[in-house]
Amino acid sequence: MILFLTLVYIGILMLLIKVGVVPLNTFTKISPVIFSLLLFVLLFIPMGFFAPSGDAIVLKHSIQIVPNVSGLVTEVPVEAYTPVKKGDLLFRINDRPYQAAVDVLRAQLKLAERRLEQSRTLVESRAISAIEVETAESQVETLKAQLDGAEFNLESTEVLSPVDGHVTSLALRPGHMLTAAPFTMAMVVVDDSEASVVVPIHQINLRHVARGQKAEVVFKVRPGRVFTATVENVISDLATGQVSPGGVMPVPDEIMPAPYFVRLKLDNEEVGRSLPTGAAGSAAIYTGDFEVSYPIRRVMMRMDAWLAYILPV
Repeated sequence: MILFLTLVYIGILMLLIKVGVVPLNTFTKISPVIFSLLLFVLLFIPMGFFAPSGDAIVLKHSIQIVPNVSGLVTEVPVEAYTPVKKGDLLFRINDRPYQAAVDVLRAQLKLAERRLEQSRTLVESRAISAIEVETAESQVETLKAQLDGAEFNLESTEVLSPVDGHVTSLALRPGHMLTAAPFTMAMVVVDDSEASVVVPIHQINLRHVARGQKAEVVFKVRPGRVFTATVENVISDLATGQVSPGGVMPVPDEIMPAPYFVRLKLDNEEVGRSLPTGAAGSAAIYTGDFEVSYPIRRVMMRMDAWLAYILPV
């Protein structure tokens, strides 16, 4: 942008010299250099403080789908990258053994309840002791708890989508054997109900950034368009500064001022939901100070938006 403005200045200067308004002398010859330095010191350095910018990326939550029960997959009605609603069936596990377990416990519970009724009748006639009634009641409660767990397992054979979103690359097929164990996910569902935009801001430019400030974002997948956003929060924790339990104080080999990440929320939530995960672009934050630099920053953002038609990076 400095080069562009300097070229504009040179063009205007040459025109003024040609029509005789400005004389051609040593000062006019070196004035483009002076103009560039003044732009850099008086405009672009403060703009970095009060209207910082950086590369942006769209983040969405992904949910690992791990079944609660083991078994043979009998049905997978969803397709990869096809929208699913919360509560839609993702896949079904053969429920025959779990239905059998429920039937057995229901039969046992029915018999235990009949024995409990008989025990209460007999204790009234003092044919048995009260401890036998308590034992029968305990057995009924135990079977009810076991039945509740068995019914939960039976319900878990139908795995439903926890959010509105879509399934990523889908490898699961009917006939696969799944195991209910940690880190053995069957598929991944991306939550499309909300999207965040994260932009890295250098530490020297971060001190004026705060929650609620306005921002603008452009994306490579939406060339020619500029979207408004709001600063949601500043992620002011870097992995290099975190201490984990272990008794040894970590000392990095080289301390580098890595940028912090600022999370933006698009004002148009529908646009956020429609953007693909990982969509890249650039963002600018307007802190509310030194507003004289905002027009330049807005022009730069719109240039990025239109250059997205031809520049891949």
